[in-house]
Amino acid sequence: MSASWLFGNDASFRVEELAKNLNKKSLENMDVFTDESRYCPAISFFTQLSETHQARCLSIVAEILCETRASPLVVENILLVRRQQLFSQRNEGGLESLGNQCDRFRIPERFEHISLLEEVVETFSNLGESFERKFRTLVLEILPIVSSNPFKRLREGGSGLSSHRYRGGVFLSVPFSKTIELDLLLNLSHEIGHQALIVYQCADPLILTNPSFKIFSAVRKVDRPAVLSFHALVAIASQVEALAALKALRPNWYDPSELHNRMERFRIDKDEAAAALGPLPMTLLGRQIFEECLAIVEKAKIQ
Repeated sequence: MSASWLFGNDASFRVEELAKNLNKKSLENMDVFTDESRYCPAISFFTQLSETHQARCLSIVAEILCETRASPLVVENILLVRRQQLFSQRNEGGLESLGNQCDRFRIPERFEHISLLEEVVETFSNLGESFERKFRTLVLEILPIVSSNPFKRLREGGSGLSSHRYRGGVFLSVPFSKTIELDLLLNLSHEIGHQALIVYQCADPLILTNPSFKIFSAVRKVDRPAVLSFHALVAIASQVEALAALKALRPNWYDPSELHNRMERFRIDKDEAAAALGPLPMTLLGRQIFEECLAIVEKAKIQ
């Protein structure tokens, strides 16, 4: 049996160790600190900027490094404004500097759903030891996002974003669905899957195709670069893992049939991902993660 890389206690320790090493290297590259406990996502962002943009952002990153927060939630006005200044070349809070299509999101000046986020974070950590360790290791900041278009709302079930350029930072919008808590927890699980795979990508290419080669994405339902479609499978499996562990913890969050319906949809998504990704050449690690994700979805049960 191959090793576990994403799911379970053994995997959470592997991710933790690799993330710590990455954090230390990021700090060394910045020539500022050597203690991985001081790493923050702004360092990943800073080290990938041009010298001109580094000069503009240096004071902001220094302020972020000095922040003291009791939790990863970045929800106070001064902290949100600081991220607005960091990300947007126009200082309007847009996230265009984090990658393609990120310009449809922006960071708000104020956030009013703190207790909701706190409840979801607490619930995720209480799903089990491996969940808590992955959360503590991979989620160093949770930042709220809203639509950059004042005339267009984000997805009813909520939107999320993770980026190599801000490793350790998870961006989430608040759903306006009938199952807000459940959707937000699944979106957090989705992003934690991305964060874990980002850590492994720093050590291994996983997919051995031309970066521009596109295949079907089981999440977006369109053709996307193969590695992003691989990310989609990992995100699906991460949501399934959380969903299977949730029922006894928060029975008031959903109708009894809701979890079963969602699980069935995730299994369909898994089959689509398997058909698209299976024939592709992968590294040994990539193939093991691929098989692990399929197995997690296939074996998941809701009692």
